Amino acid sequence: MQSVIVSRFEGLNRGNVYELANGQMWAQIEPWNWRWIWNQPRAIIITENGFSRLKVEQIDHAVLVSQIHPEFEGHITNKFTGFKYGAVFELDNGQAWEQTDTTIEVDVDVLPKATIWLSGERYKMKAGSISGSVTVKKLR
Repeated sequence: MQSVIVSRFEGLNRGNVYELANGQMWAQIEPWNWRWIWNQPRAIIITENGFSRLKVEQIDHAVLVSQIHPEFEGHITNKFTGFKYGAVFELDNGQAWEQTDTTIEVDVDVLPKATIWLSGERYKMKAGSISGSVTVKKLR
């Protein structure tokens, strides 16, 4: 399946989330890193033997990915300065989520979109233009 990555693309990194023009979202689960900033690169999802890989133009390696099925979406209404352990994210749907991992990413944004999905037994969240995701727990 061919598409274009419409979310901010800064290369390949485990935990990054890639939003495609067709509306699908994919999380990189392979620990393979490659930094490269590119505006809306073409991408192909290759599925074989039950595994999916993302192949991005100009990059020789195709990384293992898992499709994301969002359970909650909204916009963060409190001050958003990025990710850090213990940060609380209040959404416009009345929910509040707390970051439980130690990932640090700095990004100041007003009303960034937040997408939350179940990954195994934990919830993960992507917010704003940050490429990566963090582990969160629901407060309300």
